[in-house]
Amino acid sequence: MSIAELCSSSITGIAHVHYCRPELEEERQTLIVTSANNRRQLKEIEDKILYTLSTSEGNILENETAIQILDSSKILSDEIAKKQKACDCIISRLKLLLYCYKIF
Repeated sequence: MSIAELCSSSITGIAHVHYCRPELEEERQTLIVTSANNRRQLKEIEDKILYTLSTSEGNILENETAIQILDSSKILSDEIAKKQKACDCIISRLKLLLYCYKIF
């Protein structure tokens, strides 16, 4: 099967799911946005940590503000990772459903 045929098959499958199961398409769109937001938040956390580490003077373990920022960043990043794991699971289910629509 050529690349053009694969692309055409994928587009047809997506259009079929969109027509027959619009709630799945809506969920897929929501997950795309959620996943992008998760990545953006993780990038912001990373930037905040790097900024804190680079501007901290002296022993980082004695800087109370830096410790609080690192602690809160860890908690927030763990929460985001859990959300992203849930998104990935749902995306996998949606891919399976899309595959089933392609077969039938």
